[in-house]
Amino acid sequence: MKTELRKEQVVLKLKNRVGTVDVNIHEPESVWGSVFCFHGFIGSGSDFDELAAFLVGNGLRVVCPDMPGRGTSTHFADPDIYKAPTYMEITRLLVARYGTGRVIFIGSGWGATIALLFTQLANFTPNRLILCDLIFTGSAKLNALSQLLMELLNREFDSPDDADRFWQEESENLGLVTGSTASPSLVKNLVRTGDKYRLSCDKMIAYSLDFPPSFDLSPMLKSARAPTLALYGRSNPFLNVEILKKVAHENKNFDYITEIEEYNTIVLDNIQICSIIYGFISTISPKS
Repeated sequence: MKTELRKEQVVLKLKNRVGTVDVNIHEPESVWGSVFCFHGFIGSGSDFDELAAFLVGNGLRVVCPDMPGRGTSTHFADPDIYKAPTYMEITRLLVARYGTGRVIFIGSGWGATIALLFTQLANFTPNRLILCDLIFTGSAKLNALSQLLMELLNREFDSPDDADRFWQEESENLGLVTGSTASPSLVKNLVRTGDKYRLSCDKMIAYSLDFPPSFDLSPMLKSARAPTLALYGRSNPFLNVEILKKVAHENKNFDYITEIEEYNTIVLDNIQICSIIYGFISTISPKS
């Protein structure tokens, strides 16, 4: 099947500011559905390159934005912009522009929160909702992760290996990893400035890392109308199987898989993960 990768920009108008969101579009020759991929907090659309190659070969358009303040999208340098209304608006624009056929949402980490929030706040029901490593309740570990991300956003590194080593050591000290890579997309999303490396993110996004003790997304999961699949590596430090069981008991549209290799986070270039995701999506294919 002939496929195409192209890069486009979506204009984002907010308050008195205008910016652009850069989007990777993986286009098949014939489209039966559109997959929207939302990356992690310090990620970018390129985090989904391998998964997109797998899905586009099966007739799915795959839309992978660099969310505002990340990658090559506009860095607004304004913490007030990096809040839920901005992410809801860009998601609305993306779906309106690229949503052909059946619509599927895939979110990774923070991106899973964005995907879930949009389905609830915009009253939108995708045909499939896939949530990888969704953190759905507040905890001391979530606060520790937030502090670590803030530090990471303000640091420069001598090399990509130096950045990866810092993340690994600090994550292990905080009990956020158990022996495997903490953030597979970290090195991919570094940029070189002079003789140093830093994340390709606006430092101001750190100001949105404020989670009150009452933070809890499980009511949204319980009321999700879309067929929803949550995926977790079995070593994920935020995994709470008891809550997942309760959600699955109350919402027959919800299912989960937690026994996925020895990963802390879902690695989206893993053939097992790609197969699980496409297997869930393929049940709505016109060929099924």
